[in-house]
Amino acid sequence: MTIAHRKQSLICCFMVIAFTLSGCTTVADKLLLYPSTHVISVERSSREKITFKRGVIEVVKARSPRVARDKVKVYVLSFFGNGDRPERWISAQAHLWEDHNVEVWGVNYPGFGSSSGPATLSSVCPAADEVFNRLKDRALGKPIVVFGSSIGAATALHLAANHSFAGIIANNPPPIRDVVIRRYGWWNLWILAGLTAKGIPDDLDSIRNAKNAKVRAYFLISDHDLLIPLPFYQRVLDAYCQEKRVVILKGSHHNSKVAGPNFVSAMDWLIGTH
Repeated sequence: MTIAHRKQSLICCFMVIAFTLSGCTTVADKLLLYPSTHVISVERSSREKITFKRGVIEVVKARSPRVARDKVKVYVLSFFGNGDRPERWISAQAHLWEDHNVEVWGVNYPGFGSSSGPATLSSVCPAADEVFNRLKDRALGKPIVVFGSSIGAATALHLAANHSFAGIIANNPPPIRDVVIRRYGWWNLWILAGLTAKGIPDDLDSIRNAKNAKVRAYFLISDHDLLIPLPFYQRVLDAYCQEKRVVILKGSHHNSKVAGPNFVSAMDWLIGTH
């Protein structure tokens, strides 16, 4: 087989894969979301279901130790990665802010946990808006900080561009379309990458949202991220139009655990205690 024939066969193969995937759901949903629905038990937490369209969004809630002795003074709305669940992190996250009276709300995206499905990228930000509005009503004017990691950071940027609150803590916020096309397009001759990028909704456009942000941001960026290299994050940082602080996490990878002091510093800065 000649090189030209091999190339043609490869293109046909990727086209078949792409159209097969798109027959079930969008390519982007299939390739970028990894939902799970099994039960994950969480100590020292509670759950709430918020009405969303014809279903519900599940919120897992935990409080810092100080809340047991006093009232909630700060709310944190948390969004995690495309295959992650808040149950795995929410109690530990609440305890990171032991010097603050914090209640953390961790969101299961549609199709994750007990949140109604299906799991689609187009439902992520509308669900986030619904939960944010419910939390805003509950907070009664108290500060709200939005935390997001990976695709959750892209969700946090959407909220930053469309709502007013204390600020965001964004851990590795991806410009998803750029990453798909520029980072992963070459190996599939940009066919599968193009179909995937087409299915990413505008409300998850991190660069556009950074340009339209209304709140302050505290960025936590991994410098050894093999999944999404630092220059991609730099585009989001450069676009962010409001006051920001950037902490480069030395030797950290995409899914590396962020040290507690970084969260404490972010909270202190965003709510003005230091």
